[in-house]
Amino acid sequence: MRYHLRGLGNNQNGQIGTTGTPLKDADYVSAVSAGVDHSLALSSLGEVFAWGCNTFGQLGNGAINSAEAKTCITAPCTVRVRELGVDVVIAKVAAGFGHSAAMSREGLLYTWGLGSEGQLGYELPATSSYLLACGRERCQLVPKLVLGVTAVEEVACGKNFTLILTSAKRVFATGSGNYGVLGNGRRSVQFGFRGVVDGLEDRKVSKIACGWSHCLAAVQGTGVFMWGNPYYDIDEEQEDIAAPILVLPVREEVISIACGQNHSAAVLKDLASRTTLYTWGSNSYFQLGYEEEDLVQAPRPVSFLQSHEVRCVACGWNYTAAVLSDGKLIGWGGNKYYQFGIDKSSEFPAPVSTDGPVETAVSGYSHLLLLTLPTVRKQKRTATSTTSMDRIYMDGLHSKE
Repeated sequence: MRYHLRGLGNNQNGQIGTTGTPLKDADYVSAVSAGVDHSLALSSLGEVFAWGCNTFGQLGNGAINSAEAKTCITAPCTVRVRELGVDVVIAKVAAGFGHSAAMSREGLLYTWGLGSEGQLGYELPATSSYLLACGRERCQLVPKLVLGVTAVEEVACGKNFTLILTSAKRVFATGSGNYGVLGNGRRSVQFGFRGVVDGLEDRKVSKIACGWSHCLAAVQGTGVFMWGNPYYDIDEEQEDIAAPILVLPVREEVISIACGQNHSAAVLKDLASRTTLYTWGSNSYFQLGYEEEDLVQAPRPVSFLQSHEVRCVACGWNYTAAVLSDGKLIGWGGNKYYQFGIDKSSEFPAPVSTDGPVETAVSGYSHLLLLTLPTVRKQKRTATSTTSMDRIYMDGLHSKE
């Protein structure tokens, strides 16, 4: 399937591309990933493209911004990632804060960008890495194979750490252990994927997700586990979760999970194919989708979407977006960078205007990347469908402004 690629939100560093269209021939894009201020796309041929900020070489093109300039590469700057030639066919990509990762169809892992804290899965030697002039950080400017890592099925990047899920359904972590994100009790730097994340050794993990300082894992037939510290900058008294804990015990299938800056989300599907979206964490910008206290640690269902089938969820800095089964996209929470496509600061749920049905949405810190299907013909809106959709944001929850 071929999709159209569109970017919404913050474009200060070119992370959504000129006018939100980073690739000229975007109809061959099959998957995307959004980092803090850079983006990755995967073509149907297994090629990787990158654009946005390149302060740490996270674009993988062999270049880097000068520290003196203090500016990031701006669109149009889409490049094909070097060193991933025709012999390496990429199946999945992941973008973090200052680093990137790609997984080949054979399950091999390639990483590049900032690597001083082990987030690349290997230690960068002084003779073959780039040392930033403004500090002691070392960077890998082109994709490099992570030796000893095989059978990778999923990869996810956080601020300065990386998670992988293998075909044996086991989770491994590498990088900085700050906030307990490695899930093994270690808070120092770890170079390499050493040992399965504690407590998940004998469980069948189906999905993984990374935030700035916390992680999620969906376990078949059990529910959603969380570790790290998703509340570190809103509640200083919250302790790190050094090993995964079960936060959402359910037997339903978990079809989507996402981590924001200080909140999390999960979409469940029951045997009748009915879906329920759960959110928890910080609610200071209404990013949880219900009017409750500022911090909610127990997952709760989002009521205004209970009559709609949710396909996937995406979480950013202080906002959330959900793709419905009919291809509509609904966003709520902080809208400082207009990532919902409307020129106003809106916290109530609102439909996001797109150029076609949305197949999937991923979120960076302050930008959204959408893969949409080409619109074949315009469908006449009926009074029933209009009323049903409008009730989501008109009769449901309202702006705090």
